[in-house]
Amino acid sequence: MVKVADGMVAVPGGGLEGLSAGSGGAIEGFLRRAADLPERRPDVLVIGAGPAGLAAALVARRAGAEVLLLDERGSAGGQYYKQPAVTAGPAADAQAREGAALITEALAAGVEMLADTLVWGAYPGPVFVASRGGASFRVVPGATVIATGAQEVAWPVPGWTLPGVMTTGAVQGMWRTARRVPPGRIVIAGNGPLNLQLAAELVAAGANVVALVEAARAPGIGQAGVVARMAASAPGLVRQGLAYRLRLRGVRMLWGAQVRAVRPGLEIETDTGQVLAADTLCLGYELAPADELGRGLGQQPGVFSAGDCTTIGGAHVAAAAGALAGAAAARHLGLVADAGDAEVRLARHRGFQAALWTLFAPARPLVGHLTAETIVCRCEGVTAGDVAAAQAAGAASHAAIKQATRLGMGPCQGRSCAPLLARLAPEAMPAGLAPRAPVRPVRIADLAR
Repeated sequence: MVKVADGMVAVPGGGLEGLSAGSGGAIEGFLRRAADLPERRPDVLVIGAGPAGLAAALVARRAGAEVLLLDERGSAGGQYYKQPAVTAGPAADAQAREGAALITEALAAGVEMLADTLVWGAYPGPVFVASRGGASFRVVPGATVIATGAQEVAWPVPGWTLPGVMTTGAVQGMWRTARRVPPGRIVIAGNGPLNLQLAAELVAAGANVVALVEAARAPGIGQAGVVARMAASAPGLVRQGLAYRLRLRGVRMLWGAQVRAVRPGLEIETDTGQVLAADTLCLGYELAPADELGRGLGQQPGVFSAGDCTTIGGAHVAAAAGALAGAAAARHLGLVADAGDAEVRLARHRGFQAALWTLFAPARPLVGHLTAETIVCRCEGVTAGDVAAAQAAGAASHAAIKQATRLGMGPCQGRSCAPLLARLAPEAMPAGLAPRAPVRPVRIADLAR
C-alpha cells in the first residue's frame, strides 16, 4: 500500500538492519500492551472507506452519531470509487466522480475520515488497534461497522509468480490512481465483468490490449432473457457493459478458456490450446471477502459487517448494505436512523448480480491447473506438492496443513493462500485459518513508539 515517491530506494527482502539494539531496548520494550496506547471513543467506528463504509458512515452521522471512518489507503473511495492521485492525464471518469461526491457529502455531514490508517487488531469489547503516521492507537467505539471489502484470489497455475504477471485489480488501480498503463502487449484473463471493464479502460487509454481470455462462454441469443432481467434491475449498468464491449471490437476475444500455464518470457498457454505472447498478463479469476477482522473478533454486540467483506456482491450491493449497517449501528446507540430506500436498492442489485453471474458462469469449473511444483504460498514458498505431502502424512485440517508446511504463516497471514488451500483441500475440516493479530503487516517501529 506504499506509494512510490521521489528519493525512495527499493532493495531486496527485509531483515532488521535498521533496528539497532538501542532503538528499543529489550524485546519487552517493543511489545507494549494495547491498554497503554492513546485511545479514541467515537460513537460509531467504520472500518473501510469504500462504497459500504462511506454509505454506513453517512447514514450513522445523519442520525446524530459521532463517526470515525478509518481506511488503509491514501484516500477514501476503495477500489470502486478509487480517486486519482495525479492531476495529469485524463479527467476522472463517472465512477470516480460519483465517489468524490460521496466523500465530499460525508465530510460535509461531519464524518471524521482518517486515511493511511491500518486497523490491524480486533479484541473482545470490542477494542480495535490501528496504526497511523508511525504510531499505534486504540479505538473503543459504541458501535462498529466493518466494511473492509474484498481481495483478489491468486490464480494458481505454473508461472503465476513470474515478473509481468499482475492481478486485474492491481493494473486497474495503477491506471485509476497514477494514470499509468503497463507497457507492451497486454493480455487480460479471468472471469467476470471486471476484466471486461479493465480491458475497455486500457484500450481507451491507448494501451495495447492484444487479447481477453474469458472463462465464460460467448454470449448468445439464448441469454437474451438474462440480459433483459439485468436491464430491468439496472439499465444503466447494462448500457455501460455494452459500451465496454463495443470498445473492444479490435481485441481478440477467447471465450470459454482459462489460463493453464505461464512460461518464462510470458508465453501464455490456455486450456483450449491457444498460446499467447505478452509483456504483461493481468489475471482476475476470483474475489474473496477480506473478513479477517470480523472472523478474529467473532460475534459481538453492536458490531455489524457490510459489503464484500461478507459476500461478494459488487459496489451497488455494498452501498445499499452499508446504509443498512450504518442505520443498525446508530439504532444500537438508541438513535433514530433512516436508511432511505436501501432495502429496495439491495434487493434490486442482488437481482442484477444473480443475472450477471448467470451470464458469466464459467464454461468449466475454475480449478486452476496446478503441478506439484506450483507455488501456492508465496510468503513461505509452499507448493501444491507440499500440501499434498502433508495430507498424505495425516494432516486432516487446514490448521494441521498450516503447521506442517508453514502455509499462511508469512507476512500476508494467509490472505493470499488461504483461498487456494480451500480449493486444494476442500475436504479438510475444520476449514479456514484462524486470523491472528496483526491481521495486516505492521512495523515493529510502530509498536515500539
